[in-house]
Amino acid sequence: MQILSWNVQWCCGLDGLADPARIVRHALAMGEGAGAGGIDVLCLQEVAVGHGALAGAPGDQVRSCRRCCRAGSCFFAATTDGFDASGQRRSFGNLVASRLPVAEVAQHRLPWLAEVGW
Repeated sequence: MQILSWNVQWCCGLDGLADPARIVRHALAMGEGAGAGGIDVLCLQEVAVGHGALAGAPGDQVRSCRRCCRAGSCFFAATTDGFDASGQRRSFGNLVASRLPVAEVAQHRLPWLAEVGW
């Protein structure tokens, strides 16, 4: 099984363009170069939804990634989720795409300390 995990930083390249399709194409090409049929599971961290003020105006990257992935299943779990002052929903999170069958999906929140400076 080949797994590729990548922190995509809202899919923004060095050229300032936020392009999820380019990231997914590159990831899949890396897997094909490794042989054995390519990537079975693609894990992307820091996928953005609704963060139009970020460089490259990322838009709905979950939708874009789902269109590009050659996967049987694609799952998104927000690690941050909320609304901006104008009422626009904004999320950052993790996307997992699998071309293998998925029996179960679970999201577990990590504990967050109430006070960081201890």
